[in-house]
Amino acid sequence: MSENVTHRLLAWIEAENLTQAQVENAIQAGNGLISSAKKKNTDLGVSWFQKIGRKYPNLNMNWLITGRGEMLLPGPGVAAPAAVAATDAALLAENIELLRENRQLRIQIEQLKEGRKKG
Repeated sequence: MSENVTHRLLAWIEAENLTQAQVENAIQAGNGLISSAKKKNTDLGVSWFQKIGRKYPNLNMNWLITGRGEMLLPGPGVAAPAAVAATDAALLAENIELLRENRQLRIQIEQLKEGRKKG
């Protein structure tokens, strides 16, 4: 099984000594959101990533989405260079757009599969 966003999210939850329920509660998600994504081997929707990023600013969203870079961002006492911050913001925006596109493609694939079954 290849590592996906949900697997990285679970690794971060474990590294931070949190529970899935604590994270779900913090982002005002229903109980079981994360475990359901794990069970189905799917990723969470973009809006959930945005909420996670706002609630847990130490989590490197670039790492979460792409697997590149470090899991955690520098702490509040460590300033990241402005160029790195701008690059990270651009990458995050690009990654979010790619996630949206990926979701749409998955929907189209499922629709094609359903059409093939009917036809």
